[in-house]
Amino acid sequence: MRQEHRKLLSYLRKLEHPALISELREGFQVNDRTLRRWLLTLCDEGQVEATGTNKGRRYRIATPQEADPRIEDETLDALQQALLREAIRDAAYGPTLTLLLTERIRALLPAAARRGFVTGTLQRLQTLTTEDAESLGISPMVFKYWFHLQFSAENFGN
Repeated sequence: MRQEHRKLLSYLRKLEHPALISELREGFQVNDRTLRRWLLTLCDEGQVEATGTNKGRRYRIATPQEADPRIEDETLDALQQALLREAIRDAAYGPTLTLLLTERIRALLPAAARRGFVTGTLQRLQTLTTEDAESLGISPMVFKYWFHLQFSAENFGN
C-alpha cells in the first residue's frame, strides 16, 4: 500500500463523520483529482466506503464485510463457470486474466469476497482439463489454444 493511502486512511479514522472532498483536501496538499483517485483505489480495495453523489459524496472507513449472504453457492459456481468460459474464449492469461475476473465481479461481490473468489477461479483454471472445458461448452481446440498461451507465457516470462 502506498504511503499516501496509509496517510489518507489514518486521516479518515480520526474523523468522527463521513468526509467530503473539501474536508479531506485540508489535510493533504494535492489536487481534488489526485485525492479522488486515491479514494477510488481505497474504495476498490474495500477499505473506504463512499456514499452520495457528485459534490455530496462522502467517504469513511469501511466496515468489514463477509461474502454477500444473498449470493448462494450455486450462483457463485455458475458465475465462476461463466467467467471460466469467457477467460478461455478471450484467450486471457496472466495479469489480463486477473483483471478480467476482477472487473466482472466488481459489482456483484463485496470487496472482501473478491480476492478469494478470483483466487479460487484462477486455481480452478490451473487444474482444468479438456473434459472440464467441454462440460463448460468450450471446444477442445479453443481450450488447447488457451492452454498453449498459458504454457508459453509461463516459459517465456510474459
